[in-house]
Amino acid sequence: MVESTSHAALVEWKRRRKEYENEVAGRCSRDPERIAKMTTSVANSFSYSLLEVLCDLEWGLDNANEPTRKRYP
Repeated sequence: MVESTSHAALVEWKRRRKEYENEVAGRCSRDPERIAKMTTSVANSFSYSLLEVLCDLEWGLDNANEPTRKRYP
């Protein structure tokens, strides 16, 4: 889970996310549709309080759930 936006923390998260995605892809290789079902979204990888701050300060959104609502009405 991402709890900091420091460069080191994000580099480590990206490395671990890639390992996670590869592991899920390997386990679901016979059923590609399961990959999407089994993979945790990037938004759910962030601590909720950090996601709220990023949405408000960086992206100008009022609510951390807004990106999901815009993508998936």
